[in-house]
Amino acid sequence: MSSTQRSEQQNRFSKTYVNGRTTLSQFAQKIEEALKLKVEEETANNHDCTEKPYKIECNLLVEQVFHKLYTKKIYKLVRDEVIGLIYTNADPPRRLGHSVTFNVEDKKVAPFGKCKKYWVDIDRSVGLLKCSCKLFEFKGILCRHIIRCMVIEDVKVIPEKYILDRWRKDLVREYETIKTGYYNPEASARAKKSLEVTIRNHYISTLALRDDETYATYDRLTSELIKELEGIVGVETIDAYVPRRCFF
Repeated sequence: MSSTQRSEQQNRFSKTYVNGRTTLSQFAQKIEEALKLKVEEETANNHDCTEKPYKIECNLLVEQVFHKLYTKKIYKLVRDEVIGLIYTNADPPRRLGHSVTFNVEDKKVAPFGKCKKYWVDIDRSVGLLKCSCKLFEFKGILCRHIIRCMVIEDVKVIPEKYILDRWRKDLVREYETIKTGYYNPEASARAKKSLEVTIRNHYISTLALRDDETYATYDRLTSELIKELEGIVGVETIDAYVPRRCFF
């Protein structure tokens, strides 16, 4: 279904600018014009997300993190879930080691003042946030039931697996670093920063691999840097190069 939808979207986009009577030379010209308009639209959206963000309403962790990372359109969905906290209540949790399970009542989705019940699991050892409503699995947004339990548990950081790249406003995709006739990455502050980081990281990697001493220095300093940056952003990363540690 996903591949079919992608194909249909591309087909619809192309048909807006070309048709069966378009010559090969016209096709190249029209597609370039279309891509130029897409770049201008994305640039305007990036500027809008950076310069005109929504205000934070409740100053919760999820608001602070997603306000920094997500586009305005997606952050609004997160904010709607935060507002929905007024309809949710959680019973005292059941604890088993690092794992915590909540029963959560939601008055918003149930008719005539009744409550619909869900369960939420939080596992500190593996950075798990899971709700039986499956909103994250379906839409990629943390639901108000999980947010309610995060507030109760005083969660300090959000595991990176719950920060989806497709919603991020700070992500520089690979095609954004390629210079074309209608786009210059030097003109984009985001793309320029990404290029500088890539060049610097490549140079650091060549130095780190010289011998055991340089690698040990690299390992120590990058671990400290990752921890500091995660603290600023409010996101926890699970990866092979990061020392395993307890979440939250």
